[in-house]
Amino acid sequence: MIFIKILFNKRIGKPILFYIFKSMTEFTHILNQLSKHLENVNYKNGDISDIGNEIGIAIGEHLSTDEELNDFIFGLKHGVSLKNKTN
Repeated sequence: MIFIKILFNKRIGKPILFYIFKSMTEFTHILNQLSKHLENVNYKNGDISDIGNEIGIAIGEHLSTDEELNDFIFGLKHGVSLKNKTN
């Protein structure tokens, strides 16, 4: 079974991103790996770039192409725009 996540860009009126997982088990594994990694981050002083660095360490092995990395970055930007209402 293949699962597809589609983000719809209202500005251009087209779906612009999809990421295919072979199973929801893979998706869940990546989420759990990220969660466990972030629980163990221990900075005395840190900033927002450190959070990005830690996310990259946690999920980097799952991003094997520039396209996958760009998809992830787009998804991150989309999530931020939804939260700060700039979408």
